[in-house]
Amino acid sequence: MLSLKLAASQAKSTYLYKNLKAKVQRCCCNIYFNRQFLIQGLIPKYAQNKIPYTSPACIIIQKKTHISRLKE
Repeated sequence: MLSLKLAASQAKSTYLYKNLKAKVQRCCCNIYFNRQFLIQGLIPKYAQNKIPYTSPACIIIQKKTHISRLKE
């Protein structure tokens, strides 16, 4: 059986790479998730803004803010 011994600096760089890779993958998944909502024309709850007025102008503004928030 082979036993691998890593120096402290090697272990640190290995974990740094692993954590960075996980962050990039999570970011890519979030972007994909938001794009799927945009394609389907849906708005998730975390992207909704509440504007108390129900005039036609406010409804248009709400839709635009929801979409811009997803794109960002």
